[in-house]
Amino acid sequence: QTNGTLSPCFVTLELRDPSGKTLKVALDKVLMTLRHEITHQIAFEYSKHDFDNSRGVENQFWSVEAIANYLMSYVFDKGEWRISKPKMIDMGVGFIEADYAWCVANREAMQPLEKLFGLTHEQFMTAENYHMSAAVAHFLIDGEEGRYRAGFVKLLEIIHRVRDTAKTFDECFEGVDRKALQEQWLKFVAAIEFE
Repeated sequence: QTNGTLSPCFVTLELRDPSGKTLKVALDKVLMTLRHEITHQIAFEYSKHDFDNSRGVENQFWSVEAIANYLMSYVFDKGEWRISKPKMIDMGVGFIEADYAWCVANREAMQPLEKLFGLTHEQFMTAENYHMSAAVAHFLIDGEEGRYRAGFVKLLEIIHRVRDTAKTFDECFEGVDRKALQEQWLKFVAAIEFE
């Protein structure tokens, strides 16, 4: 997110090991990262026709990373896009635990949705929150037969236009019982199946 006019993002992506040594990695190993970052680019740039350029996202920041993590899990397979749910992700230099696998393994210890939804940008920035947000986006888009999809899309529109307030979540999910949402979320996580 930038507060200026259109700002195309051109970057070089270099993986480095803990010592700082640059690692050579095949393109297919960085596609997930590229899908994540391109999601941010598209969501913010296409929202600039009606955005508040005086500040950054202050409320519901989790949703910014949630949609990017969710969409980075999509793969083009046999002529169609599908969500991929591996347990581990091959980064070319080793494996990392995948978002959905982390959620399933930690479903009893995960923070409640209510807490995730209330985190500031700074508080959100942990690996655990990134993992959880990907699965929360999947739940809000596809869980409960798509019941929450329209509210989540509305939330994403408001957030990416940087027009969020403390009431944004409640306005987008009007009448949603938070306790029921938490129960449905945990049931959704328990039913995740891996490739």
